[in-house]
Amino acid sequence: MIVLCIDEGNTSVKMGLFAGDNLVKYGRFEEDWASDIPQFVGVQEPERIMFLSSKEDYASVEEKINHPNLHIIRQVDDIPLTIEYLTPKTLGKDRVISAYAATQLFPDDHCAIFNIGTCLTSDFVERGGIYKGGNISPGLKMRLKSMHKFTAKLPWVEVDAELEPLGLTTEQALQNGAYYGMLYEIQGFIISLRKKYNYIRVMLTGGDANYFAKRLEKSIFVDPFLNLKGLHYLSQSYA
Repeated sequence: MIVLCIDEGNTSVKMGLFAGDNLVKYGRFEEDWASDIPQFVGVQEPERIMFLSSKEDYASVEEKINHPNLHIIRQVDDIPLTIEYLTPKTLGKDRVISAYAATQLFPDDHCAIFNIGTCLTSDFVERGGIYKGGNISPGLKMRLKSMHKFTAKLPWVEVDAELEPLGLTTEQALQNGAYYGMLYEIQGFIISLRKKYNYIRVMLTGGDANYFAKRLEKSIFVDPFLNLKGLHYLSQSYA
């Protein structure tokens, strides 16, 4: 079966075309993403389309995508996990679909999932598909931008993950503060979970995941397509 999975985030739209269990094509698009679908899928007409959005403009989506087998993930209840979050209606579906993908890839493990993009989301799913909760904090560029915007003299600097932990200039201090602050936050989250659960599977995804993978333990699973894979796994539950 050919399945098109679409993940509409805050700043861009990611599409993945699956043939059977294989991701055969990936694309990242901006504003007018719906007009890019025909060229993206080509002659491989999808039999099913899975759609997830952070913006939740569903009426517009149904107008843009005219397909008889379109499945829009409108709420976290559409994703088959046990949710222990106290305010599930405010819980991002992108966080839950990543957790669901983790349970499909590693069904026998407790999993910590770090989605590193505009924000850093840190989530934990217990073995058996129990979503326990997590944290949200600013991503790399958001940290750098806020330090520049909300101070009088601190300059704007680009991300640099190659520096040593001690900055020797103000530019390096800003870069390190953003990067190593996030790195230590991730490491601290992992350590706190391991105190209770001993072994956990650690997974990184998102556009900035590769910045951090090389400085974390080698056993960490890095997959930039985790959300798309979660949508694909979910598609298999539809008749």
